[in-house]
Amino acid sequence: RDILDRFRPELRPWTRCTACNGLLREATKEQVADRLEGGTERSYDVFAQCQECGRAYWKGAHHEQLEAIVANALAEVNRPTPPATPPRRS
Repeated sequence: RDILDRFRPELRPWTRCTACNGLLREATKEQVADRLEGGTERSYDVFAQCQECGRAYWKGAHHEQLEAIVANALAEVNRPTPPATPPRRS
């Protein structure tokens, strides 16, 4: 929260690789098949792949928890900044 409050970064969730920060692009199952475990390949059809390192991404079992974290961060960044309070004079 401190970083979000202080720097107010532009957040673009699900666009960067968590390993190398490369850009993600949509990918077919065939394009990422060599990077998937058998159960993942059988269970999911929608994928993204890092353009730099090739890491594969999909909306797995943990996706809802991650979405909640991202939603909270977006709400924090989009929260109006309170006006600065002038210093009190004595």
